[in-house]
Amino acid sequence: MKTELSPLFQLNLLIHLSLPYPNGSNFYPYFNRHGYKLKHIEKPIPLEPVNIKKLSEVIGKKKAVTPEVILYKDNEQEYLLIECKVRNFDVDWSHHGTKQAAGYLSLTPNHLKDFFGLESKSKISAKIVYGVTQQKKRKMSDTLQSISEIVKEKLGHAMNHEIFGIEIKSDGLYLTVKEGKNVVSYNVIKEKALLNNSLIYIIPVDINGQLEKENEDILQTQIRNSLRSVIGKNIGSNPFSFNSKDICERINPVWGQLPAPFKQKMKRWVHNYIKEIIEQIAQMGINVTVHEQNYMFASVEEKKVNSVRRYLLSERFLETGQHIFENTEQMTMDDFLEVI
Repeated sequence: MKTELSPLFQLNLLIHLSLPYPNGSNFYPYFNRHGYKLKHIEKPIPLEPVNIKKLSEVIGKKKAVTPEVILYKDNEQEYLLIECKVRNFDVDWSHHGTKQAAGYLSLTPNHLKDFFGLESKSKISAKIVYGVTQQKKRKMSDTLQSISEIVKEKLGHAMNHEIFGIEIKSDGLYLTVKEGKNVVSYNVIKEKALLNNSLIYIIPVDINGQLEKENEDILQTQIRNSLRSVIGKNIGSNPFSFNSKDICERINPVWGQLPAPFKQKMKRWVHNYIKEIIEQIAQMGINVTVHEQNYMFASVEEKKVNSVRRYLLSERFLETGQHIFENTEQMTMDDFLEVI
């Protein structure tokens, strides 16, 4: 999978920018450093019916918007709805991006309070933030300002908006943001991490997409590294068990924020691959029961334990990408962040 500013890459970028990486890692999590936490990934937000009616001439039948991520700053009760755009768009109402922008700009804090299930008396602020390639930043700013003025004319209000630029340079990926009156660039992913797909692609497949070959290779590498840890550490004189969700949570530090339909698909993909691995382990004389998406290992004598552990470190098990994580394992959030 090449490093290119595709929708899938940008989604993963936003997630990395929201995780609590330690100082000195290969990632600088800009949004997390500024106090924001990840609240939702690709969660549709319905537009207000009254605004849909008033904007019907320009947005057509659009009834919801779906930001890549929704971030939240607790101490300031502030929400960021973030939308990344690979392709630029103009003020052209036949374009999906134009209608989508008008939908975002029509949202109000009161409507979002209802959507997030907050108390009516609570006070929040919110804005839509667009991420675009650095060279398109100025043009996108002009476009959003024009759309904002049209929305304000029709509704009497428009949500605040901001833009940040994304640029890949020789030493990594940069984020260019406006901070007060200053424009500042941050190296948010160092080159070493940028070239490592299994680290970059926390979510290796489009939320609404299919599992293609390149995505599958990344996901299988992530699953293998988790299984190597879970099975290698637990196999022995005592029986143990785990399920597909356990593995999904180990390989994905934002599992809880993913949309439910996508989690079901991911669990199915993970389950299918785990079964392949278990079939090979069972051939060594290991008693493993698979029930639905649960895997129960019986107690194992020491000789066979050593055989299984050798297998887990073999090229036959790892097949490809065996050195991607070097000595790392994706387990808990802390473990995940520690190795970056």
